[in-house]
Amino acid sequence: MLNDAKRWVHTLEAEAALFEPLRLGARIGLVAESIIAASSVPATELLVWERGAKGMRATVEPYAGFESAAVDLLIALDDEAVRALEGVPGTVRMLRRLARGGHALFFARRPRAELEDAGYEDLLYEIGFAYLGTCR
Repeated sequence: MLNDAKRWVHTLEAEAALFEPLRLGARIGLVAESIIAASSVPATELLVWERGAKGMRATVEPYAGFESAAVDLLIALDDEAVRALEGVPGTVRMLRRLARGGHALFFARRPRAELEDAGYEDLLYEIGFAYLGTCR
């Protein structure tokens, strides 16, 4: 599922309003948690959601490791989260439940001010990422 960009087209279109505030070029990466936890990263791929002029698009890109991931936000999913997200409507909103259960880990790859400037505040609140806090 994390290496199938086409699978995400309908999900991202159905939840377009969540991504509307994002600045062009905003990028969210999804990767298997086992890849993040590995001491040596095998050659693998990263699913990237990117805000383009016509909305969100999904692509699969090479993933060389956490430090070099060219994304604003990196989401690591365990096997249970990957299974839970397959074919479920409201996939993005389900990330909140998965994060609360410890099945999805969120890593901010940009400072708070940059995430706010890029329009992430509402999306991060919706998926339960507490980095920006509850104060607005």
